Amino acid sequence: MSKTINLVAVLFCCMTTVFSQQQVAVNSAPAPEGYDLEVEVVNEDIGLLVGALGVTDLTGYSSTRLYVTMNNATDFMSSVSGDSTNPTLVETTTNYYHAALGAATPNGINSLLFAVYPDLPYDSWVTIGLEGVPNASIG
Repeated sequence: MSKTINLVAVLFCCMTTVFSQQQVAVNSAPAPEGYDLEVEVVNEDIGLLVGALGVTDLTGYSSTRLYVTMNNATDFMSSVSGDSTNPTLVETTTNYYHAALGAATPNGINSLLFAVYPDLPYDSWVTIGLEGVPNASIG
């Protein structure tokens, strides 16, 4: 059974309650036409990784990215939210991988450490639009 890790855009998964054609939650509504949730498997069955902290066994784990496709080029998503009645949940039937040097968002993931800590690129984190630490010089 494949395990989902490194969900670069995992918050997009939560948009299924608003935008996805799939009915994921009890209170979810179908998406308007032109909006959908796309799943991209980036790596499958990652395997054994050897780094500065020893061996990490990611056999059976896969890296997955989730994207919301939108109808118009000017559409954008600025947040995903919930409340006590309609909570925002990111769930799996297996488990997420969390690297020892990982973080909850890409702001805490330093790509310069990937060569020494080969499990770090596979850490589970959430974002809207970012794939790494924000670069202030390019906006």
